[in-house]
Amino acid sequence: MTTKILFSRTNKLVSRTIRLLTRSRISHTAISYLDHVLNQRIVLEADLSGYRLIPLNLFLRENKLVREIEIDHDLSTGLSQIANYLGSSYDFSGLFGGVFVLLGKWLGRAWKNPFQNPHAMFCSEAIVIILQNSNYPGSERLVAANTSPADLLIFLGV
Repeated sequence: MTTKILFSRTNKLVSRTIRLLTRSRISHTAISYLDHVLNQRIVLEADLSGYRLIPLNLFLRENKLVREIEIDHDLSTGLSQIANYLGSSYDFSGLFGGVFVLLGKWLGRAWKNPFQNPHAMFCSEAIVIILQNSNYPGSERLVAANTSPADLLIFLGV
């Protein structure tokens, strides 16, 4: 199964704020794969409406794709495990807690996200969990609740 990690942005306030705080041109990340039952590329993402699956063409209507990275490593284990989060809420408190994580980075400290919700998910957190559950090389060093889309892009070497 060919999977791709997508990095994108929108013109919405939350996207502009994330890009400003992370000093990045991206604010969102998701994963896409070819669904053989639906016969189309599907995107698995943590959107403000919750954790969901949508067709790639609908994703691209809402998001400006900045970067797409094809992953050669088999992510099927992580994808099947993250499916348990489908329909769960977006982790708004974890997103807010990310501000403390960023402040710590700016001060040269490694602070944990104080508001991460274990029953909800934000975008880069989901991707890190997929990578870790699929034993992607080096992903064990990432902290899912502390990783921004910009951090993930750097981790993937781009």
